[in-house]
Amino acid sequence: MQRTIRILFVVLLALAIAVATLWAVLALWYRLPAPELVRGSTGGLLALIGFATIFAVFRGLLPWPSAVFVGAFGTVLAW
Repeated sequence: MQRTIRILFVVLLALAIAVATLWAVLALWYRLPAPELVRGSTGGLLALIGFATIFAVFRGLLPWPSAVFVGAFGTVLAW
């Protein structure tokens, strides 16, 4: 039972990270006042950070990747 709850938590956390990453990448693409190459590179970097965080969630390596993701996502929210 405990293992099932942990798996469900990890899947829901990964889904939340994926949705937040998608939203942030689209926000950067549509609203960042920069050339297309810069917008694409910035969005790609954020997507890479999001995917690395999802990978870290499934591997159980939460502290560092999560902190980087929260910092990057917080920067997009503050912007």
